[in-house]
Amino acid sequence: MEFNQLRYFMAVAEKEHVTRAAEELHIAQPALTKSIRKLEAELGYPLITKKGRNIELTPFGRALQELLAEPLSKLDAIPGQLHKLARGESTTIRLKLLAASTFATACVVNYRATHPQCRFDLMLDESGTEADMVIDTCGMNETITGGLTFSEPVYLAVPKESVWAKSDSISLSKVREETFITLAGNRKYTDLCTSWCHQAGFVPRSSFEGDSPATVRNLIALGCGVGFWPERTWGDAGEGIALLKVTSPDCGRKLILRWSESSRVSSRIVQDFVDAFVQEMQHLFSTP
Repeated sequence: MEFNQLRYFMAVAEKEHVTRAAEELHIAQPALTKSIRKLEAELGYPLITKKGRNIELTPFGRALQELLAEPLSKLDAIPGQLHKLARGESTTIRLKLLAASTFATACVVNYRATHPQCRFDLMLDESGTEADMVIDTCGMNETITGGLTFSEPVYLAVPKESVWAKSDSISLSKVREETFITLAGNRKYTDLCTSWCHQAGFVPRSSFEGDSPATVRNLIALGCGVGFWPERTWGDAGEGIALLKVTSPDCGRKLILRWSESSRVSSRIVQDFVDAFVQEMQHLFSTP
């Protein structure tokens, strides 16, 4: 099969008319008809059949049209991508950060230090906007299909001077009267934390919201309340805080990493970043 044969077939399939397709392709109708017949002979199946003055696709023709749609679209995009590369234009990588945004942002900053041609569009909500990569979160018992999944325990962070700090573990119900420091702007993570409190039989009383894990840490260290602390993605809690394992309920979460295969295939820059980010995640979760 030749590329022009496939291109000619797709034009005929779209127009459902040989003459109109020939005019669009700027070739003679007999030459177009001959190309289609040659393609049918090579494949061994009829692709089109006459229907009055028009044509219609056979089941084999419809199947071929579906199979060719995506690869031909990617081939069409090649000249534009090479043109951008020749002009030194950057590629914008779209990231939807529904979890682990602090860790992911740090990875982006480090990556850009060695890949200055990359630009990033970071989305922190669940809008319908398409993304090249999504970092999401859910409870440990939820079933996940597709993507890569990483599991991490979530501890209870309490001030070092707190009475609770004398223990290594705690039942969440014991801190029902405490004020909880929460992370602002991360609905999925906040909903998870609230669900654990509900399982322990109480509604958490929140009076402070931190805009980052560092702010949450500082507020807890100052004795303003207690809060939840993901073991891996939030890093070391630092001075002034004790991390307690929650014995009941089971406080842990899954991080889900998904990416668009079409983006990875069409852009080497996107593919390289996704591969690098996956390595960072694997390293983070394999480190003792």
